[in-house]
Amino acid sequence: MPGNFHQTIVIGTVGTKQDMRYTSDGTAIQGFSIAVNEYWTDRQTNERRERTTWYSATGWGRTAETLNKYVNVGTNIMVTGTVSARPYTGNDGQPRASLDIRVDNFQLLGSRNDNASGDGGSDYDNNQAPPQNVDDIPF
Repeated sequence: MPGNFHQTIVIGTVGTKQDMRYTSDGTAIQGFSIAVNEYWTDRQTNERRERTTWYSATGWGRTAETLNKYVNVGTNIMVTGTVSARPYTGNDGQPRASLDIRVDNFQLLGSRNDNASGDGGSDYDNNQAPPQNVDDIPF
């Protein structure tokens, strides 16, 4: 088997965005954080629960320049890249880990401020009854 490969897909919401900076040789670097929320119902209490996983994302070169231009706090985004875990000590003295993703590709999925359906501009109205005839499906 030739070589090794891993790729991660993260879909979430941009939580913070750093100012774009440059390396000494002029390569652009754009950093931001991504929040990924999971929801479930607790079987014991029947309460709705939520857990947020944070990723520290970094784009380089032309990817960084494009991220800087189009990505803002609150943007829904899909990022593909490679993830590494970096250990550190928290302010409380406890060991922690940061999930860092190097952005290879990304796709904007819309933002919280998009239309009410949250689908990024689809022509289909989610409040309509579904089509009764397959020929009426709008795609």
